Amino acid sequence: MKAVGARGGKSRWRRAVAIHLLFAPECLVVPGLVPAGEPEGNTLADEVRVCATLGSDSERLLCYDRLAATLAPGPDAGPAREAAPVSAQRMFGLRRSAPEQPPAGSAHAVRLDSITARVSALSVSGGSPVLELDNGQVWRVLEGEQWLVRAGDAVVISRAAFGSFRIRAPGGRVAKVERLR
Repeated sequence: MKAVGARGGKSRWRRAVAIHLLFAPECLVVPGLVPAGEPEGNTLADEVRVCATLGSDSERLLCYDRLAATLAPGPDAGPAREAAPVSAQRMFGLRRSAPEQPPAGSAHAVRLDSITARVSALSVSGGSPVLELDNGQVWRVLEGEQWLVRAGDAVVISRAAFGSFRIRAPGGRVAKVERLR
């Protein structure tokens, strides 16, 4: 019994690769793609065209594999570079669909409980104050009608209960906030 969705998956993929390679030979004629020791008339594009004419999927795939093996590795064929680690401060307050705690030993294992930044700009959206911080983060004040802060003030944003956040202004006032971006 075949699994649902498994019908012809590999042959469709092979067919798609063959179609792409059938129409791609003109794109492959680039200086330096002719294998060393080959006569100039016998280009990689010509060999790809020969492979494309083969009737059997397995023969065609083997032909493409043989061609790929003759090519020298490109300049970027080394080990893949790791993505630049995202700083904990930059991620502070963002909601993620991933678990809150990253795996132990990862570069993201640091969990901040608070950050300190300066307010660089103020605006109002939907009746709520919106603060833009000097680190690029944007936060909306959710509670606190009498909450006052000015551009240039240093604020501390810290974790609160149930995944919420609170902001503390220089005068000691505290309000609930959410990060917009």
